[in-house]
Amino acid sequence: MHRAALLLSLLLTLTSALGCGKKVLPVYRSPTVKSVAVIEDAGWAARWLRGTSNYTLRTAMVQPASPFFAYKFEWANPRVEIDLGELYRDAWRLELWYAHNGFFDARFDGWDLKPHRSFMRRRMSDSVHVFGRVHEGEPSLVREIRLEGVDEGLAPILNLALKGAPLQEGSRFSLVDFEGTAGEIAAALRARSYGKVQVASAVEVFPEEHAVDVTYTITLGPACRFGEVEITGNDAVPLEIIQDELTIVEGAKFSSLTLAQTQIRLFGLGVFSLVKVLPDLSGDDSVIDVRIDLSEATFEEIRVGGGLGIESGEQLIQVSTRYTNSNVRYRLWTFEAEAATGYKTFSNRVLPRREDLTTNNAGVFAIADASLILPRFPRRALEPRLDAVGEIGRDIQSTFLRAQAGPALTWKITPRHQVTVGYHIERWTGVLDEAIEAAERITRDVSLYNAKTTGLEQWSLDQLGVVGGGSYNLTLIDGRFIWRTTTDPVSPRNGESVSLGLTVAGLPTGFSFWRTEGDVRMYRSLLSLVSRKRRGLRQSLERWRPVFAMRIGGGYAQSYHLDFAGLGDNEPYVHPNYRFTLGGANDVRGWPADGLGPSVCGYSDGPEPWAFTPWECVPIGGEVAGFGSLELRIKLVGDLGMALFNDWGMAWATPADVPTIPPQPTVGVGVRYATPIGPLRLDFGWRIPLGLGREKNQEYLFWAERRFGIHFALTEAF
Repeated sequence: MHRAALLLSLLLTLTSALGCGKKVLPVYRSPTVKSVAVIEDAGWAARWLRGTSNYTLRTAMVQPASPFFAYKFEWANPRVEIDLGELYRDAWRLELWYAHNGFFDARFDGWDLKPHRSFMRRRMSDSVHVFGRVHEGEPSLVREIRLEGVDEGLAPILNLALKGAPLQEGSRFSLVDFEGTAGEIAAALRARSYGKVQVASAVEVFPEEHAVDVTYTITLGPACRFGEVEITGNDAVPLEIIQDELTIVEGAKFSSLTLAQTQIRLFGLGVFSLVKVLPDLSGDDSVIDVRIDLSEATFEEIRVGGGLGIESGEQLIQVSTRYTNSNVRYRLWTFEAEAATGYKTFSNRVLPRREDLTTNNAGVFAIADASLILPRFPRRALEPRLDAVGEIGRDIQSTFLRAQAGPALTWKITPRHQVTVGYHIERWTGVLDEAIEAAERITRDVSLYNAKTTGLEQWSLDQLGVVGGGSYNLTLIDGRFIWRTTTDPVSPRNGESVSLGLTVAGLPTGFSFWRTEGDVRMYRSLLSLVSRKRRGLRQSLERWRPVFAMRIGGGYAQSYHLDFAGLGDNEPYVHPNYRFTLGGANDVRGWPADGLGPSVCGYSDGPEPWAFTPWECVPIGGEVAGFGSLELRIKLVGDLGMALFNDWGMAWATPADVPTIPPQPTVGVGVRYATPIGPLRLDFGWRIPLGLGREKNQEYLFWAERRFGIHFALTEAF
């Protein structure tokens, strides 16, 4: 009996401990805080514009509110109790915040506690809403900014610095801007040899006049020159390579800009994880020695990973491995090798009509590439490279084997301008989709396969289950000019980028065509467009960090004929892989990948010429393309953001189609999540029908495509 009672008591104890009984909720000794808000005399719009919104004022307080789910899942999200002592100190903190932001007459009138009614329980709960009442008064404006201790010869430099400083005459006083302006003055003088300048600041407040006079007293010190440069931490990187990147010259005039430029160039080598350029300002003389502390990164690394691609019209899963050595032969030469394999499928709208081409729908793909980059060879501004690629590929049009090799040379004219010229040879073996082979417009004067298939290539096709097909060559000379002022390649906020490219194929063998393309991008932070005098609006925009991005581009491809001895195997033909296709995650996002443009189809029997099954169609690309995008990117909470976009574009089969078929527009919204390697994004684009109906043209299947596109990708669309 006693043993049974003991077992029953133990069972009840374990049941309670494991949560099988009623959940034990926290016991609160004070009312809990449902919400906290600060109420001003002004309306919400005026508060938002001048930077005194409730969100901004809450950052000056310590008393928190309860989490959002604390009143629904109290056992997992405990509420926050009210602390009257902390609220008393928060009242003082709010008055101090107002004074630091130019409201010297601000008066905190007290806290109001309003009981929180729980409509779920139909009773008065033990929680409260906390409201603080503030009479902010009139803001004090900066009446005058005086500079003392300055030679007349430096007046233009300082006037220029003040023009771009955060504190301006006529603007509302702010302690942050006041201190930032002192830093701007010191930076302007350090950039012009006064490395040991000191700036003292003072404020005189006139509350009755709502005015503030600011005085900056400058002690210039001597005009300085660079002394010796000491470099530490370079174990495997040759000293002469580091010295080639230095812009510091012993005996030259000291400049903080020179120090920053040296740091940027050393980071640009890509082999240092840490670069510190430290001037020695401790002495009394005019010579400033510099110490450069370096920390070398890992030169060799192997990365193994996988990926999943989900896009309208194409899906894939893959695994990959990558090897990198960034200091080959201790010359900072870079060798990279990467291999990837996976499985790819296409949507039902790509349905080959030949049973022997079932591999066109889905199958295994593999690609391997290697490159050797020789920076600063034979001189600093030149960068030659060698590339080689091998691929078993599948796309919406064909199954193929591809081998490519060739050299390229990049000339970095300036940090913002570069030109790249390359020559490469491609060997293709495979079968195009039957719809493309049967298209009279393409095959009328062209032999698609103009090279003899080797025994190894034929064996590879047999292993892939591909019947028929052939081989062809592509030899291309391509050049590209890039001008870029953006500083962040992953998530640019300001600057422009221009890319122009030209490709000429058929020299000396293979298909002969030329292709040109251009892409112009612009990025503007809306914060940079707001005057520093509009401090309130700037503070509000700093929360959202809005960025406006714009892109416009296009291209044109055309075949040509060579009639020279020894070049008889040239075919005047623009290969499908070099035609223009639009649609997908990176241009017109309301369309599936490569879905915007001309297609060829397998026709079914019917009384009308357009009576066919549209799912037996394959996009073939066009000779002309144009596209553009407008996008507004906004930060929401933490690393989460969103984007609103408007895309438009069209790929035309021939130049004759451009006047008759308008570009197709798309509107959409996307979600962004910031990661160290770039933003993850999910975009939803809704296309707006414009132009042809099904009875007018069977080559542009606007009516057969679905009305939206969903795309998941890494990094921004542009």
